[in-house]
Amino acid sequence: MITNRKQAEEGFIGTIEAAAAAGADFIILREKDMKDAALERLAREVKKAISGSGAELIINTSLNVARNVGACGVHMTFADFMECDVEMIRQEFNIGVSVHSLQEAEAAVKKGADYILAGHIFQTDCKAGARPRGIEFIRRIRKALPRVKLIAIGGIMPENARQVISAGADGVAVMSLVMKSANSYEEVKNLAKSLKY
Repeated sequence: MITNRKQAEEGFIGTIEAAAAAGADFIILREKDMKDAALERLAREVKKAISGSGAELIINTSLNVARNVGACGVHMTFADFMECDVEMIRQEFNIGVSVHSLQEAEAAVKKGADYILAGHIFQTDCKAGARPRGIEFIRRIRKALPRVKLIAIGGIMPENARQVISAGADGVAVMSLVMKSANSYEEVKNLAKSLKY
C-alpha cells in the first residue's frame, strides 16, 4: 500500500494500521510535501502502528528517514534512481523504482533495482486525464524481464487485480482504494482474496 494522508477517510494512522492488520505486506510512506524532520516523526508513528502485523515499512525517496527509522527499503522515482549510488544504498536497503515504460523498466533492472512498480495500469483519479497503460504493459515487461519482482499499480481493485497477476505481475500496489476507504481493513481483505482465485 502506498500512502497519501490527504486522502485518508478514517484517519491516516488508523487506515495504515487497519491495512497492515488485514494483510498488506508493505507500506510505502509517500508524503512528498513533507520535510525530513516531519516525515521521520510520521514514519515512526507508522512503524509503531504496523508493529507485529508482518507489514514492513518502505520510505519514499528519503534515505536519511529510512535509515533513522529502520525501514526495510526505499522507493524512488526512475530519475532519482538513475542518479543514485545503488551499491551504497543496497548495503542498507532494498530499492524499488517507479517505471512508466518498458525502457525505464529495463534500465532500472540493469542498474540493480530490487523491484519495479509499473503503472498506471487502469484508469485512476490519481492520474486524471492520463491514459492508462493497460495489462499489456505488464505482459511486455514480464516478457522482457522474466526474473524481476514486478508490482502493478494504478486503478487496481478486487475486480481487476487478478488480471494483472495473470499478465505476469508478482503483486499489486494501491493507494486510493485503501486511503479513501471508510473501511481500509475490508478493502485490503477483499483485494487479497481476489488475488487468491
